[in-house]
Amino acid sequence: MAGNGNWGILGGGFGLYGYLPALVDSGEGNVWMAARYKAQLENRPELSRYRDRVRWAASAEEIIRCADSLVFAIPPKAQQELIAGIPPHKTYQSIVLEKPVATTPAYAEMTLRETVAKAGKVRVGFTFQHASWSGSAAAAIASAKTGHFTIHWRFMADHFDRKIITWKADHGSGGGALRFYGIQLLALIAHLFPDAAVVQSRLDYNSAVAAGRWRAQFQTISGVILEVEVDSFCKLRCFEIWADGPKRAPILVMDDPFAQEQRAQNRDRRIEPLKELLTTFQEENEAYYDLYGRVNDLWFAVEQSTTNLRETK
Repeated sequence: MAGNGNWGILGGGFGLYGYLPALVDSGEGNVWMAARYKAQLENRPELSRYRDRVRWAASAEEIIRCADSLVFAIPPKAQQELIAGIPPHKTYQSIVLEKPVATTPAYAEMTLRETVAKAGKVRVGFTFQHASWSGSAAAAIASAKTGHFTIHWRFMADHFDRKIITWKADHGSGGGALRFYGIQLLALIAHLFPDAAVVQSRLDYNSAVAAGRWRAQFQTISGVILEVEVDSFCKLRCFEIWADGPKRAPILVMDDPFAQEQRAQNRDRRIEPLKELLTTFQEENEAYYDLYGRVNDLWFAVEQSTTNLRETK
């Protein structure tokens, strides 16, 4: 990265405690944020150190107008609407989109296409392939003497634990086990197994809109089988990749996908993978745009193949 960028972050939350430290620590310049997040920054010791690098804006429109590059850290519906509303004459050096890019694969394809037209380089916040374990896991999968793998990601989502009504649980809003969490696994699958195709998919609902558990099976042209599970309503916590066969062997066993990342000064563990993601702006776009196309195609195929199971009472 150039090290003198004039970035804008749209959204608080992960934009504040994730992307802001990642941008500043990566040597970028000033960062525009909405003024309503100023008190949060000042009240968190691990973030207040960045106060001199933040320029406070009165509105999202001011950020869009003043920044040379943008990070979107907002819900997918808001993201797709803001992208569509950027003035046609306004262009950017770089844009980072949050995942999922939009509420559905069709909207995601359209939003990504619109974003690419507005920026020199675009990246999506798929961070699993930038985690510290990704290289060793890929090597272990490539050398495994089996054609069958499983991935389990189990945890109790904060919104279920605290009984919060939020879009993050709502499948229709781009949330839930498949669209909000599972999209990270779809990106990992598209990265590790570029020709993977969905065989079957099942989505279990905890309520009318809250999709808590997703299970699916994929197969490559060479016959490799991959089974995945995302359970966001589980009292156990694990993120595991296994090579299945006559002798089942672990490839990766952790409490969560970012358990191995550094966490200095109470900072979010995902900052390091975000910094790795930001370094990809130094690379050409083609490989990343190809990946995003595969992710979206796989997502569309999964949605078409999914059996929805509603909670019965």
